[in-house]
Amino acid sequence: MLITISGPQSSGKTTALKFVRKTYPTIPVISETDVRTIAGENHLGGAFVTKHEQELILQKDIEIISSFDRDISYVVFECGIMHMIYAEEQFGEKEIQNYYDQFISAHSKLKTTVFFIDTLPEISWKRRKKIYRERISKAGIINPSEVKKMMKTYRTTIFSRYPLWKKWIRKLPFQKIIIENNHNSEKKFLEDFKKVFEKLISSRPSPPLRQLADRGGLRWGLTLE
Repeated sequence: MLITISGPQSSGKTTALKFVRKTYPTIPVISETDVRTIAGENHLGGAFVTKHEQELILQKDIEIISSFDRDISYVVFECGIMHMIYAEEQFGEKEIQNYYDQFISAHSKLKTTVFFIDTLPEISWKRRKKIYRERISKAGIINPSEVKKMMKTYRTTIFSRYPLWKKWIRKLPFQKIIIENNHNSEKKFLEDFKKVFEKLISSRPSPPLRQLADRGGLRWGLTLE
C-alpha cells in the first residue's frame, strides 16, 4: 500500500512523517521532493518556483512512484501526486493532463491511500510566516519594501492554493483520509493522526468503503470518490 501524506504549508506533514518513522521503523518513509530538493536549500521556496523546476519535481515524483514494488506492504510518501496542485497553478488545468495521466499510470499497480491534512490558510500563514522571514533574511534581502513584497507573495500563494488542495483531494480516484489540523496543540494533532493511521494499517480496508465521523474535532474518512 502506498500512503501519501499531503496538505498545505505547515499543516503537519513533517510531524506526521516523524511519527511514522519513530513508531513504525520498518515502514519506508520518503520525504517530499520539493523545489529546495531540486534547486538547493537557499531557494526561496514554492512561492517562487519556476515552470522548469516544477516539471523536474513532477518527473521525480513519477519516477519514485513507478519504482515502488506492487507487493510492498506499506510505503509512506510525502505529497507525491498532490504536487498536481502546484502544477495546475503554474501551467493551468489543460496543460497538466499529460502529467496527471503519468501519475495515474504509475499508481495503477499500487493500492493507494491519500492522507490530506486539511489546514485553513490563515492557520498555515500564522505558522509559516516566521520561516519565510528567515528565508528572506538568509537570502540577504533587507530592503523593507522588497521584504514586504515577498511576504505578500508568500501569503497570497498560501491562500490561493487552498481551493486547489480541496479540488484535488476530491478529484483523485483513490481511497482518502482527511484530518483537520487547525489546533494550537501538536499533541492533539498527533493523537488524531495516530488514531486514523493505526486504523488504516491494521484494517487495510477494501474499497468501496465510506466511514465518516466527528469525534472531538477530528473528521476522518476512508472514501473512494
